[in-house]
Amino acid sequence: FDLSLSKVPIAYLADGGVIDKHNYDKNIHFNKLYEDEVFDELCIIVKQRDEDIKKMRLLFGEYRNPVVIESTKAANNRWDYIKGNESMPFDCFLSSSVLGRYEETIQENIQIIENFIQWVQGMNPKVKIIFTLMPVYVTMEKVLAVFKKEWKEDFENIVRRLQKKYGVYFINYKNRAEISENNHFYHDITHLNTIGGRCMTSILNEDIKKIACSSNNKNWLI
Repeated sequence: FDLSLSKVPIAYLADGGVIDKHNYDKNIHFNKLYEDEVFDELCIIVKQRDEDIKKMRLLFGEYRNPVVIESTKAANNRWDYIKGNESMPFDCFLSSSVLGRYEETIQENIQIIENFIQWVQGMNPKVKIIFTLMPVYVTMEKVLAVFKKEWKEDFENIVRRLQKKYGVYFINYKNRAEISENNHFYHDITHLNTIGGRCMTSILNEDIKKIACSSNNKNWLI
């Protein structure tokens, strides 16, 4: 959705927007190693994952990412879940910003994703790029179904063009009812909890294996 003409930026600016430096002043004055600073701030022990760094270099040459770390404490686990069918107010999706079509923004976003694909393939032409559509909780899926129907043809046409041009993969998990209809898998209506995330990761891993072993050119999994 293009929210540039909506009320959302007003709330953002009211909280300081780009003028709010948040933790910037503190973060630019690190005196210790990154992992020591994280431990002091969050009491989380982290260490560099040499194995992951090797994989990144294998894919992207001397690409370095200091955020490739392993947390030895599961600080971000979310074990809570939706207690029942949370209702979703439909009116909040009927604003002109949501219903309007912004062609320039659409073309800009297409160009951004093409630039990303070209950058990755430039680093490693053999890498298989996989995009996914992740499921949200069923009440949210039902609300979004109206808009998915309206934009489905346009979206799939763009996807097919990207597939044909770059050979990328798109996996649609929106139809996985075993995920979206299980309230024990969701922290809220749009975010999986730890259990849901692990189950979704397991499904994704299986599909990645199929793609890695596949000799055909089927790029779109419904």
